[in-house]
Amino acid sequence: MPQLTQLTQLIDDDQGIRTAIALALAIVVILSQHLVGGPRHPYIKPVEYERSEFDLDRILPERLRRMMRFNKEEIRLLVDYFAIDAIEWSNCAKPSFELALCCLLYKLFYPR
Repeated sequence: MPQLTQLTQLIDDDQGIRTAIALALAIVVILSQHLVGGPRHPYIKPVEYERSEFDLDRILPERLRRMMRFNKEEIRLLVDYFAIDAIEWSNCAKPSFELALCCLLYKLFYPR
């Protein structure tokens, strides 16, 4: 930092003033590099949304057990036991009964 040495030569030998100037210059250099360098992270294009139907059979059995504590047969039994088909949905949402129960089980199984 040549600017720092030039300024410290102009000031008398007072160590406190030198330290304060060095600190101020360091802060200015750091802030100017941050502002000139642009954003910290490069822009990442958003992921394109692909609409698909929920299919419980596509989920691997060990992942189901790890994420929701139940296997496919047990989830299908729970759908019948809880009478999810009787729920009145709002905001035009109408998920499948299996999807609704899987979302609930996933949220209830916290922490993982």
